[in-house]
Amino acid sequence: MLLAACPQVQPTVDIKTVLSRLMDRLSKYAASSADVLTEFLQVEAFTKLSNAIEKVIEVQVDMPAVGAITLYVSLLTFTLRVHPDRLDYVDQVLGACVKKLSSIPKLEDSRATKQVVALLSAPLEKYNDTVTALKISNYPRVMDHLDNGTNKVMAMVEVLFELIKGLIKDLDGATDELDEEDFKDEQNSVAKLIHMLYNNEPEEMLKIICIVWKHTMAGGPKRLPFTVPSLVFSALRLVRQLQGQEGDIVGEEVPATPKKIFQLLSQ
Repeated sequence: MLLAACPQVQPTVDIKTVLSRLMDRLSKYAASSADVLTEFLQVEAFTKLSNAIEKVIEVQVDMPAVGAITLYVSLLTFTLRVHPDRLDYVDQVLGACVKKLSSIPKLEDSRATKQVVALLSAPLEKYNDTVTALKISNYPRVMDHLDNGTNKVMAMVEVLFELIKGLIKDLDGATDELDEEDFKDEQNSVAKLIHMLYNNEPEEMLKIICIVWKHTMAGGPKRLPFTVPSLVFSALRLVRQLQGQEGDIVGEEVPATPKKIFQLLSQ
């Protein structure tokens, strides 16, 4: 009854938040017992939620892009928790999001872009396997709707570090202790990866450095001696590149400058 009523609510009602919280609670409830999962299958919970979201987005034509994408992120989270073996369901959610994104001339809202990144990150985090994610036909189609090449690069850096987060910080509940040599090998691999990240445009390279900095600083004192030197090297390489240029880059709201880079490194 509640889902059937959702498309009929007034546009002033924050139905996005209502549905998102509902799906979050349902997925947590499903995780509490195998019997609950069976009940969800019997009542076709995924199909009903999917239909409700589709109708809400169809009826609320003025819903911002970020609102619609957030609903798909919530539905995908529910799907991955309740039906992790149903790649067809995952693909269906991504396909519905692609359909919505296709109706948007240009994805300029940074909040919407972050939700697209969350959508791309969720399957990688769940399956911990890029091969599985790439089997989902609509996965690359979601990426195609990021507004430009720069945002695609930024998004994929975020996705990449989401995928390897177990290497760059201790995960909640993790108890396995790595052999010291294995740990060093892992961290040296992360350092090499950081060193490989590069963009010819100074402003975009600075954005990449900021993203990497955000993730690596969560690594703790044991990992930082491995990862920080590569990050500092990349930053200093950018400083040398900027020293060969005169003044700020015209048209950039926040141009890359040596001062900004050193401010980042001194945090």
